[in-house]
Amino acid sequence: MVMHVEVALLHGRSSAVKAHLSEGVLELIAAHLSEAGMDAVDLSVVVRDLPDSYRLSQGRSHAGTAQT
Repeated sequence: MVMHVEVALLHGRSSAVKAHLSEGVLELIAAHLSEAGMDAVDLSVVVRDLPDSYRLSQGRSHAGTAQT
């Protein structure tokens, strides 16, 4: 089995920061899979920059909703 995770960030992070994040994600996933008895899973992570055209629109249905 193979699990691949992709993390997209706004641009501006250094290669070192992206590498550190990738390592952390790998460790976190491996720990959770191990707890579930799924040790034989190949893991990969890529951290990339979002394109300059990226936009986020938060729907109106969430307006005024308290976050806990």
